[in-house]
Parts: sequence; C-alpha cells; structure tokens
Amino acid sequence: MSSPPQPPATASPGEVYTSRLAARRAEQQRLARRHALLSGWHRLLLGTLVLLIILVEKEGLVAKLVFIGGPALLLGDLITRRARVAQLVREHRWMADLYQQRLACVEDRWPGTGEPGTRYLGPDHPAAADLDLFGVGGLFERMTMPCTRAGEDTLAGWLLAPAGAVEARERQAAVAELRGRLDLREHLALLASHVAASSDLPHVAHWGQAAAVFTSPAARGLGALTLALTVVALLGGLVFHTGTAPVLIALGLQAAFAITLRRRANAVLGPLEKHPYDLAALGRLFARLESEHFSSPRLVQLRANLICGRASRQTVWLNHLRRWAPLAPMLASRPQMAILLDCWRQASVPAFARWLHALGEIEALCALAAYSYECPGDPFPEILDAGTVFEAEGLGHPLLPQARCVRNDVALGDGGTRLLIISGSNMAGKSTLLRAAGVNAALALAGAPVRACRLRIAPLTVGATLRIQDSLLAGRSRFQAEILRVRRLLEMAKGLPPLLFLLDELFQGTNSADRRIGADAVLRQLVDAGAIGLVTTHDLALTEIGDRLDDRAANCHFEDHFDNGEITFDYRMRPGVVRHSNGLALMRAVGIEV
Repeated sequence: MSSPPQPPATASPGEVYTSRLAARRAEQQRLARRHALLSGWHRLLLGTLVLLIILVEKEGLVAKLVFIGGPALLLGDLITRRARVAQLVREHRWMADLYQQRLACVEDRWPGTGEPGTRYLGPDHPAAADLDLFGVGGLFERMTMPCTRAGEDTLAGWLLAPAGAVEARERQAAVAELRGRLDLREHLALLASHVAASSDLPHVAHWGQAAAVFTSPAARGLGALTLALTVVALLGGLVFHTGTAPVLIALGLQAAFAITLRRRANAVLGPLEKHPYDLAALGRLFARLESEHFSSPRLVQLRANLICGRASRQTVWLNHLRRWAPLAPMLASRPQMAILLDCWRQASVPAFARWLHALGEIEALCALAAYSYECPGDPFPEILDAGTVFEAEGLGHPLLPQARCVRNDVALGDGGTRLLIISGSNMAGKSTLLRAAGVNAALALAGAPVRACRLRIAPLTVGATLRIQDSLLAGRSRFQAEILRVRRLLEMAKGLPPLLFLLDELFQGTNSADRRIGADAVLRQLVDAGAIGLVTTHDLALTEIGDRLDDRAANCHFEDHFDNGEITFDYRMRPGVVRHSNGLALMRAVGIEV
C-alpha cells in the first residue's frame, strides 16, 4: 500500500490529518473508477464467453479448449483483479474514516466518535467513574485507536492501575519513538479492523491450557497409517484401476478409527469451531510488527517476543489447520486433524498468550503515541522513583477543549503541604480541579503525556468520591455508599503505592455537626497515613481543619462574580478561604423569594 504524500515537517497534527484524509479520498475515488472499468470489462468478457460456448457447442474438444480456454482464463484473472480493487476501495474508505475520527480528536469534537470502553467501568474501582476514565466523552474514548481487544484491554488496564516508575519511564520512551510513526499506526489500525471477533482471541490461549488429548505415540502413528492407506487406496482406484475393494477396506479402517476417537477429537476441535476467529488477519498483524525495527528497549523486547516464537508463521499455520478442518469428515479424518491441532497447541499456545500480550502492549503504546502526537504542547511528566509527590504547574483537564481549559498550580507532598482544602461556590471549578489532578495522575502513570506545563509525580494510586451514587437494588443510600468508599480509601492509604485522594463535599449527606467531626477524623487519618490529596467544601467550618493540621494542610478557594443577575467565574485558584457565597443570589436570580 502506498503512503500518502507527506506535508511539511512543521505542519500541525490537524494539517497532517487533513492532508492524509484528502489523499485517501482521492485514491478511493481513483480505485472506484478502476473498479467500474473492470466491472464493464467483466460483463463484456462474460457475455463473449457465453457466446463462444454456444458457437463451439458441437465442435471437438480441441476447438473448445482453443476458443473457450483463453477467454475463461482472462475472465478468472479479471475477477481476481476486480476483487482486489474492491478490497482496496474498502480499505481507503476505512482509512478516510479513521482520519476523520482523528481530526475530531484534534478539533475537540471527539465525544461519541470512538470506543467508550464502558465494559471496563467496574463498580469496585475507587476512581474510574469519578474521573470519567470510561464512557462517552471519557479518557479511554479520547485515547484509544482502532485495535484488537488485546490492545483495548491493555490500555484500559494501564488507566486503571498505576505503573511503577521504571515501567512508566519505559512506556514514555516507547511512546516518544512511536509518536511520529503515522504509517505504522495507520497500518496496524487497518489490520486490526480485519481481525473479526477479536474479543474471542483469548479463547485460543485458554483452549491451549488444556492437557494434551493425544499423548500416545501409538494413536498418532495409527492415525497417520490409516489416513495414508485411505489416500493410497483412492489414488490406486483412480489412477491404476485397482478396484473398489481396497478403497472400501481403507475407508472402513479410517471410519473405525474416527468412531473410536470421536470424543477425544471433539474435545480438541469443539472449542475452535465455536468461535469465529480471524487468525489470518491476526497473522498479518504479527508479521507487520515482526518486520518493523525499533530502538526503545520496551519495543525491542516486545518485537523479540514475536520473532522468537515465530508468531506470524505459527498463527498462519493454525489458520490453515482450521480451514482444512471442515474437509476432514469427507475422508473420515477428523481424529487426524484433531491430532495435528493438539500437537500445535501443545507446542505454540503457551507462547500464543505472550504474543497477544505483546500485540496488546504495542497497540496500547500506539494509542498513547497518537494522543501525544495530537497534543504536541503536553509534555511527559517527571516520574520519581519513590516518595509521595504531586507537583504540577499549569495543570489543566485533558478532556476539556484547550481553548476553554483554565490551568492552575497544585503542589502536594515532598515534605510540604499534604492536603488542600478548596472552598468556593457552585460551578466555580472545584470539582474540575480534582478531576484534573486525578486524570493527569492516571495519564502520567500510564506512560502518557499530561495536560500541564510541568508535572513531578511519584507512583500513586488514586481514590475519589466525586461521583458517589446510591443503589436502589443494593438498598444503599448515597451517604452509605460514600462512607464505604471513604473506608476503602483509609485502607488504601495504609498500603503502597501512596494514595492521592480526591474528596468532593465530604459527608454532605449528614448533619453539620457529624459532618465536621467525621471529616476532621478522616482527613487527619489520611494525612497521618502518608496520603496526599484535595478536598472541596461549601461548609466554611470545614476550612478550620487546615488550622488543626498545621503546615500539612492549606486552604485555597475559587471565586465568582455576580453582576446584574449574571454569575461569572474565572476558574482561578487563590490562597485562603472564600469570603462569600452565591447560593442566595442564584435563588433570587431564578425567582425564588428569599
């Protein structure tokens, strides 16, 4: 496949994508015209062939071969060429759609255009729902590229679980290398789109974990012997006219062998026959990665895992076996096919799981690389080996359009402030700041760039109470759900890695006295356990907690301005406690007499 013309090196991501989109559309139109031309020739040649068949119907064999053979061969070649052109038309249409989707990401209109990954949104994660990691408009949808289920699983796992410092830095180096490899990302995404039902591919690895069924050398030898006798008898009858008796005897032996081993054969073939694996496309994906050359240690190792196990060749061979399997009953040779597959899985399936893992990692790294390429102003964070640190300059929320993203500085840990108590009115930006801190922590420890001018971060685990919900089915109120989450965060704070907690309006479901006492106790325990974090509040009495924690806590706030019935915000965080509220003004603005 030819590469599109390259725009200038200084072109922006949007300009590059626009150029590639135009090139793919132009090539699609050219191929569509060629397909129409080939279709016209196909109809003409088919009509000519039918006419020739009618004209030479009474002629001899030689005349028929002379007049019909040539046009028939031309027709076959034309059909093959037309099918190939039709495939290329579909591929260029798909790639044009791909660049439309990537342009939507660059232009901040991506929600609803990609894979939301809601299947990864489990109820037990302490922050996934709070930080919009998944769902329409979530971080996963923004970052993911078209890929196999292995790639999606890997990327989701990276967002859900923070990596260690060494691991995160290795991913950063790999992402930096892949950032400019647009052709590779495009080709991998295209090949992945051909891997139909890719979510079933892990079943192949699971299938291979079963114990060997045909372990006896006698069974394997007898299977080879009976199949060989059947083939020889058939050839003898067709070529040397040996009669039907040898054929019937050989087929009888083969049938007896098949009946005897049918259960063992079904145990091997059954699981593969239940799932529509597209192993040919998967083999092409492996081959594409095996042919690539990398320099970063992580990518070099992942490629080596594929090459050492001959991933593409073994996957293609498995695909051939699966394609031949439906023909096995014609010779009653189902056990022989099962024996071949059993030998394959015992030799290769232990490596197959590693191949899928390597593929998933490379696809996830390509997704991070695409995100890095599309956000050239977002730097990689500095990942510290140890400690409890989150220091950000110009921190913004990566899911907000950059034109509307207001940035703030946040410094926690490293011997300084461990708790920020943020006061302010509704809609002033408090919760957005908490989400910005959590999402950027997830990005940083996944190996991705962050929406900040600078970020220093140690490996942290994130827990939040930004989107606590009640549960009618579980019989659980919102307050009960919140205190259960808080109890979990207290437990997490005692372990490793250290906890970054993000608490929004802590204990607002109870009375003021209980709220103050409970919040004071929880925040003190979190800080004493070594955690760092942010907590928002409307209750100015909670801001007094900062005084009781001395220099380990600090108060800051967001302001609003209410003029002529309209409220405005600048979303800038300022030191100290907020001195006014807008609740009554908002009530009056909508006509409530207070």
